[in-house]
Amino acid sequence: MKPRHLAISLILISFTLLACTLAGSAAPSEGTAPTPPGTSTEATLPPLAPGTLVPTRIPPTPTLAVTTTPSATPTLTATLTPTNTPRPVSTGPLDFTISIIGCRPDAAREGGVILKMRFDATGGNGVYTYYRENQRTTRTFERPATKGTAVIDSYRVESGDGQSVDKKERFTGAQFGCP
Repeated sequence: MKPRHLAISLILISFTLLACTLAGSAAPSEGTAPTPPGTSTEATLPPLAPGTLVPTRIPPTPTLAVTTTPSATPTLTATLTPTNTPRPVSTGPLDFTISIIGCRPDAAREGGVILKMRFDATGGNGVYTYYRENQRTTRTFERPATKGTAVIDSYRVESGDGQSVDKKERFTGAQFGCP
């Protein structure tokens, strides 16, 4: 036999022995294993190599038995329905003020300043959305300005209960409070 064929044969024998060993060491099932038709319990396989025996036990073949029986009993199906989280109750008519809470020089512009501004809303349901010049913003925001020149902007606050208030505010340069 050629060395190449011998190596392949030894590998195949090793895999076969490993498979048989694993099959023979499987956990025993309750009762006896069924005997396939045409075989006897004393049957053995011929040795693969002189002096090597292969276990003869055939592992049971798992089967899945599915039985269906029609039923006149209706099946209940759970249906999930989203629940709306109740909105906070309105505490009255919506109103707000807008104020300058800080000012700092803007080094990028001659005479430029950055105003720090804040909304203070009352009424409504307490869930507020803030707008400056129809652009959504946060409660506290910054806007550029020029020292000594008034700024005029439109502001809006919307409450979660559907109320909305619009205002146009004018701040003079003296109100900035800049250094």
